Amino acid sequence: MYPPGAILRRGLSLGGKMETGQYWHYGVASQYIDANGEQLIFQFGGPFPGEKPYSSKVTSILNKLWPTQNGYTGVHIGLTPFSYFQENKPVEVETVPENPVPVLRRAEQLMNHGGYNPAINNCEHYARYCLTGSWKSLQAQGTAMKGGMIASLFLVAGVFTLLRRGRTSKV
Repeated sequence: MYPPGAILRRGLSLGGKMETGQYWHYGVASQYIDANGEQLIFQFGGPFPGEKPYSSKVTSILNKLWPTQNGYTGVHIGLTPFSYFQENKPVEVETVPENPVPVLRRAEQLMNHGGYNPAINNCEHYARYCLTGSWKSLQAQGTAMKGGMIASLFLVAGVFTLLRRGRTSKV
């Protein structure tokens, strides 16, 4: 079991294949254990067990980019069993806070928050916010600084934004 409040990360795969380079999926170890005795992890997006509770163009795209065995890739903040977070990949502990209480409080305050966007609203933004209270992603900043990648990152962000706006305007 990981210390509650610890910031965890594992290699990110796209299209079911490990990508070269160092992109990570982040989560926050919770204080909760499920009925199977497995620690639950707070995460923004990423693999969740069960059937998709919602369907949209955004979730369809994400589930093709990040396929999940026996579950779905979500676009919200939620708790998932460690085995789903891990996806059979090595997990690293990035940081263990001296005081986990504010980290866990921030993690819980954003439960069920949606609006996942790989450039401006992603799993690392969430994990770093839980840890520090500051919404930032070193991966998104680093990718943006890599000349050719900036256009593709913001293109994907724009597509997510347009798809989300189209979905909300129909309501």
